[in-house]
Amino acid sequence: MEPVAVIGAGPAGLAAAEVVAEAGLPVVVYEQMPSPGRKLLMAGLGGLNITHSEPREPFIARYAERAPELTPIIEDFTPDDLRDWCARLGEGTFVGSSGRVFPDSFKASPLLRAWLTRLEQLGVRLHNRHRWTGWDDSGALRFEAGGGQEVSQRATATVLGLGGATWPRLGSTGAWKTALAERGVPLSPFAPRNCGFEVDWTPHLLQQAEGKPVKNVGFHFGKHSTRGEAVITRRGIEGGAVYALSAAIRDSLALEGGPQTLRLDLLPQWTEAEIEARLSRAAAKARRKNSLGNRLRKALNLDPVQRELRDVKGVSVLIYAQTCATEKRRRRKRGTMEDPERFVVINDLVCEGCGDCSVQSNCLSVEPKETPFGRKRQINLSTCNKDFSCLDGFCPSFVTVEGARRRKSRPDAADSSGLVAMLDQPQLPALDE
Repeated sequence: MEPVAVIGAGPAGLAAAEVVAEAGLPVVVYEQMPSPGRKLLMAGLGGLNITHSEPREPFIARYAERAPELTPIIEDFTPDDLRDWCARLGEGTFVGSSGRVFPDSFKASPLLRAWLTRLEQLGVRLHNRHRWTGWDDSGALRFEAGGGQEVSQRATATVLGLGGATWPRLGSTGAWKTALAERGVPLSPFAPRNCGFEVDWTPHLLQQAEGKPVKNVGFHFGKHSTRGEAVITRRGIEGGAVYALSAAIRDSLALEGGPQTLRLDLLPQWTEAEIEARLSRAAAKARRKNSLGNRLRKALNLDPVQRELRDVKGVSVLIYAQTCATEKRRRRKRGTMEDPERFVVINDLVCEGCGDCSVQSNCLSVEPKETPFGRKRQINLSTCNKDFSCLDGFCPSFVTVEGARRRKSRPDAADSSGLVAMLDQPQLPALDE
């Protein structure tokens, strides 16, 4: 019996291979990259948010217009089922403060290793470095293996688990569309998703806020709303909350053209009455010469980014509490704050020096490092406050060390031989004196 061929060893392809193999059919998986699950591993650098713990109705509502189509699929394999599947692979999960669900290890590699072991036990064969190029005249699948070698495979059925054109470095080139087009398969054109958008910021705002995050913000576009954080960039705005609305904004731009309005609620956790009460109390105590900016800063604890955003039409204000790095180190030294047995270093042989980690974290502990291969990045562990926001970037050069503490450095003993040689020899008395 010819095997079922699965093309693409990302999460979709591996999941399909597992289901088919559990049904007792032979399965062979083809992957064009040197190893499977590369985008899954990259997602794991930020903790690997595998699902959400929220109730069924709001969870399904996140799929917007595709909710009716996807509801029976989600009900057949719920978020709880996904957590049970992780547990069967030996990887427990936990619910974060935001309601998102993460693996206990907070990374993807242990889960992927256990998954590949499970597939091997089911008899699934995996062929890396096999790029699918279509079908030959006999209907067999055609692959280009390493060194330009042509390989063909007849299959009982073929499952396509192919990525879009999102990340060529990780294998998502979208080149497969040519093979399908040659067979007359209709395709929707590629469209951007999980992307940022251009905003014509003023030079003054960019000078104050470029590269800095605004956190715990409410975002509203039409009938769509979400809450999260974003980063002000030179060209516009991006971040997790913006990505959640990107499809709706993209479709509106394509349909209507021209600029679209994304509304920001910078104080989503407060009512208007609460904000007014705080400002009224601040105004009663304010000195006559206090500027509006100072009154907002004192009443609402606004940082410079928030004070600049208040001048953007349609934007309200935001507040969030965050202990500074110096205070965190002081509390940990006194034993009044937990000191995680975890720290992050950067492998400068892998680092490309792009600076995305600095953009994502806005952290002064991410410092430049000059190497023979150019300027890279390093983490100053002496000033790191261990909020791990630098891991939000998609970079394979970050190495997380867990279950360990840094040993206090000890200065090497100085070589005193040269100093001793410079000293005058003492005049020793004669033994008979």
